[in-house]
Amino acid sequence: MLDGENHHNDPYDTCGFFRLDKKGSGNPASDWYLEHFNIFLGECGELIADTVGRENVRAIVLGGSFALGEGTISFESGSPIFLSDIDLLVIVDLPEMLFRVLSIKTELSGACEGLIPEARFIGHVEVGAVTAKELSFLPRSPGVYDIRHFGRVLYGNGEVLRDLPDFGAGELDRAEAVILLENRMASLLGYWPGGSPDSDAQLYGFLYQVARVYTDIVTAVLCATGFYLPGYCERWCFLSDNRNNGTISKLVEKSVVDASRKWTVFKMNPSLDILEVTSKSFEVMWLEAAEETLKTWKRCSLYVEGRMAEEHLMPDAASVFRSRNTRMRPVDNLRGWKNLLAGRKLKDKILLTLSRRTGMIRFSPSEVVRMESVMLVEKALREGTGCAVSSRSGGFPYRKGCWTEAAGSCNAAWKKLVFGRSDD
Repeated sequence: MLDGENHHNDPYDTCGFFRLDKKGSGNPASDWYLEHFNIFLGECGELIADTVGRENVRAIVLGGSFALGEGTISFESGSPIFLSDIDLLVIVDLPEMLFRVLSIKTELSGACEGLIPEARFIGHVEVGAVTAKELSFLPRSPGVYDIRHFGRVLYGNGEVLRDLPDFGAGELDRAEAVILLENRMASLLGYWPGGSPDSDAQLYGFLYQVARVYTDIVTAVLCATGFYLPGYCERWCFLSDNRNNGTISKLVEKSVVDASRKWTVFKMNPSLDILEVTSKSFEVMWLEAAEETLKTWKRCSLYVEGRMAEEHLMPDAASVFRSRNTRMRPVDNLRGWKNLLAGRKLKDKILLTLSRRTGMIRFSPSEVVRMESVMLVEKALREGTGCAVSSRSGGFPYRKGCWTEAAGSCNAAWKKLVFGRSDD
């Protein structure tokens, strides 16, 4: 029998979980958040609406962890450092306005961040856009579920959220668990430490990325097995209570569940006193996080495909991708490649177009980047981060060279495709 209803979280609970949006915690990040954050959000909504044109905007909605009061802000340096992204979705009516918002999303992000000059942003204000007609076609993902049920309307008509797909927490597309972990590995590639971080911002940025690995492992396992819950603490508590469930135990080990507790605590309340990580080097922390993500990804991939294997039969990443049942979207995929090829050298265009590995009809650019990210993570674990890599066809998403250069290039391509920018 599965449970998970026996945990109740005040600002701090017995497991150390913390709620940013609760009063009385005594945490300076919470005090600052409660005083300033809602005002900031309102200003962001007004700024975006004025820039795009109020008559063109149906609504602006806050999603992601901040919509649930679980965003991560560090205050240990005496001023706010935003570690989590602030996810804003702009809903418009006309396709031409969608393209306009997407073309200036980086500028909108920077302008919003400039509204709080005392803050530093490691996570960014991320501005996404969609037309109202496209809402019903969004995937049955954790993010879409959360924004439909917990999204905060900053500007416009909140009734538009009813046009999002209506599905239960246990009815997510289980393949979204695999995509979530692929994105996490693509992000992790940009944080190979190669030594100690040089500043508090870099330190907390690195530790936050490691924490995201473990919180995403928890989310992915529950998404894959049909037990998704909104809320970081709720998910971890459920997984901990049900770690011996037959299906769950095949996807995640007890040691990973245990490790994910301290990283979930850090994700919600970033403090070195809580984490106590000084006994491990940053390289070791990265490699451990990469290994656990890769193992969970392989297990979830096989599980959602109905091909769960025993651990000793676990295939390499390339064979997992070769056997994947892809959902063909030739028109959408080719449109993505058309945008990517614009401005590239003719030789690279030819190589990319002819590459069987790229498979422009079968895969989108973002899918190729995710696949290459997974294989770079596996290569680092097998051969070390000092190894050499071969170039991908057309130099996308990386060229021949050392692993660290390839990891940086792949991460930059992922950021460009997902966020519209390639660096922080």
